[in-house]
Parts: sequence; C-alpha cells; structure tokens
Amino acid sequence: MFDSREYPKALDETLFEQWLQAGRESKMSYEYMLVVWDDLDADYHPEYVVGRKDFENFPQWGSSSSQSTMIAVYHLYSESRVL
Repeated sequence: MFDSREYPKALDETLFEQWLQAGRESKMSYEYMLVVWDDLDADYHPEYVVGRKDFENFPQWGSSSSQSTMIAVYHLYSESRVL
C-alpha cells in the first residue's frame, strides 16, 4: 500500500489489516481509521476516531508541514477509503 512516489514509503498490507482489526475490536466505538505519517519516526501509525468531525481538521499529507500528517482515512467496517 502507498507504494508510489506520492507517499513517503510503502505500508505492509498485513500490518494495515491488523490495524483495521484492532480498531474494530476496540471497546471504543470507533468508525474510522486514519493512516498517519510521523516525520520524526519516519513511519506510519493508525489513529482511530468516532466520527468525520474528528479528522476534518487533521493536517493532510502534502499540504501541511506538521510532524504528523494524515495519509488516508478508512471506514473500519466497510474498509472503503473515505479520504
């Protein structure tokens, strides 16, 4: 995943699937998973949110100089890419 020049590095699909599963199994009622790039760690990590309002103002990759930027957003249950 994200294996192109547009992104900082590729993301292992098995790890991505594990993140989706962890979000679905959480006791919190999360609806979305953000794939976030951290410049200091030079790696991706997931962030889980309840609703769309929780990620609307999150800095996006390519349009922000923040340390952590959102690469993509996925719906945890349909697994469709939202952003």
